[in-house]
Amino acid sequence: MTPLTVANVSMSPEASTFCALHNLSSSLEQALAHVSGAFPKATRLSVELGEDPEADYRWLQIGFVVGGSFATVHPRFMTCSRRMTRALGLPAATLFRASYTIVAP
Repeated sequence: MTPLTVANVSMSPEASTFCALHNLSSSLEQALAHVSGAFPKATRLSVELGEDPEADYRWLQIGFVVGGSFATVHPRFMTCSRRMTRALGLPAATLFRASYTIVAP
């Protein structure tokens, strides 16, 4: 099992291993394409392994930084999330989450 690396994305070793273990490489590329398409000026794209130890559940957490206001960023983020979920389908969509940080423009 070879850990995955994605250009211009900071990916933790744990996320890379999880991705390879669950054969999520193409799904991750698709998810990142949705985020990049919705937020072309996003910076600091990262993929970490999210975990809920109480539920024994893990997922890939895509994070990014974007300029703007909550009023403009959040609706676009929600649309991106819905489109990403539909595109990935089940069960892959359940293994991805995204979050953003807003910085002053």
